[in-house]
Amino acid sequence: MNYISNSEVKNITTQIRKYLDGASVFEDGLIKQKYLSDELGNPCEYSIDPVPENPIVANHVDGNLLRQFVFNIATKDSYSKEKIRNMLSTTFGQELIDWIIEQNQDEVLPDIDGIEAIEPLLTAHSVETSEEMAKCQIQARIVYLK
Repeated sequence: MNYISNSEVKNITTQIRKYLDGASVFEDGLIKQKYLSDELGNPCEYSIDPVPENPIVANHVDGNLLRQFVFNIATKDSYSKEKIRNMLSTTFGQELIDWIIEQNQDEVLPDIDGIEAIEPLLTAHSVETSEEMAKCQIQARIVYLK
């Protein structure tokens, strides 16, 4: 199978959400799957958004596949321009990346069959900003054997 089924996507995103609940950067927000509200004044929100990507990393001789699931961890909050810059450079960005790297090194991983790693791929970057709101994201992936 060269694709990830809808039920597998749902299971993986659910497990990633549960895993990220342990990161202190998410203490004040709600982690959702695949959407962020566009309404201002809502509390800070986070989402896990699958990214279309070839799921096959390697095909092993024994028939097992090394697969990947690429996703964005996105955040939306009401902020001033200064707070947006801070969110990109520190709070949301580097703290979360450092936490993921540390958890991966300690082999504390999402509860997904065959998982071998969770890795940040891109640093935090803004995907949409206005005078009152910012949407930022970090791209990451899990690598697992199936």
